Parts: sequence; structure tokens; C-alpha cells
Amino acid sequence: MRNSKLLKTIVTIVTCAAIAVPHPAMAASRTTQIVDGVKVSQDIKNVRLGAASKLRGAIVDHNGRPVAGAPVVVGQQGKIVAQLDTAADGRYEVADVAPGIYQVASYAGVQTVRLHAADAPAGSVEGVVQVIDSEGISRGQSNGRFSLLKRIATNPLTWAVVIAAAIAIPLALDDNDDAS
Repeated sequence: MRNSKLLKTIVTIVTCAAIAVPHPAMAASRTTQIVDGVKVSQDIKNVRLGAASKLRGAIVDHNGRPVAGAPVVVGQQGKIVAQLDTAADGRYEVADVAPGIYQVASYAGVQTVRLHAADAPAGSVEGVVQVIDSEGISRGQSNGRFSLLKRIATNPLTWAVVIAAAIAIPLALDDNDDAS
């Protein structure tokens, strides 16, 4: 009986620790992260440069309609390479870009791209297309009076605590098995 209680305690502690620290499992599945209200993509896209070493891209809304006049910043290693606005068709071009790793920032978030000239790997895309989320929210805007509640409810740590409590509290209160 004493061993049973010790085993339950160890299982509870290990389970709670595994649930409260889910980062290794979540890191493998998560492709974007919200940092100070900005969606940051964690994957790197391979992009083929167009003719005359042009980086091409577009900003669209969640329905695929172009977003005209959206600011776009292309940077490399913390330095701004180009700063421009999208045209009426939502597209933009940056000429004379050398192959390498760049960050493309817009209302849609930040995307890291690896630009290739002629030796682009299979699966490379022709340009960068970023989609503004379905609510049309960009940095600095509030998404309503329930935004704090939404952030709390979608936080993995909140759910880890709820699940850990759902496991630990009944086990801690269940002392009836030990007497028999």
C-alpha cells in the first residue's frame, strides 16, 4: 500500500512536469509564433530570384484579394535592405538582391526567406506571398474586448496548468485506496 501511494505520487509528478513543460513537443509542430502581436514564421522558405535578381512578393487578405499600399520591409542581419509599399495589385519587387537569407516584414507578419539564384532547390517558390489574418488585425490594433481572455485561453501554459490540476487534485484527495 505504501508502494502504491509512492508510485501514484511519482506518476503524478512526472505527468505534471511533462504537461507543464510541453515545449519540445510543441516546438516540432508550431510553424508560427506571436511576438508582441506580430505573427513570426519560424520556418524558412526557399525562394527563387526572378530576372535581374528581383525579389517578388505580394500581400493578400484571407480571401486572396490584394492589399494595396501595405508597407513591406526587407531586411538582412538587422539592416534594412528595402522599404516600400505594395502596388494596387498588392505586389512588390525589390531589384538587385543577392542570394542569401532575408526577413520580409509586413502587416501579415515576418517571414524568413532564403533567396536562390539559378541553383534553387526543388520546392522553391517564385516569390513571397503573405496573408493578413482573417480578422485583418495588424500590429497595434485591438481585436475586441475579449482579446485578453482569448490570449489566456489559447496559451498552452494555461491548458498545462488546468490538465495538471485535473490530474493532481483527484490523486491528492484519493486516500481511501491506501486504507484497504
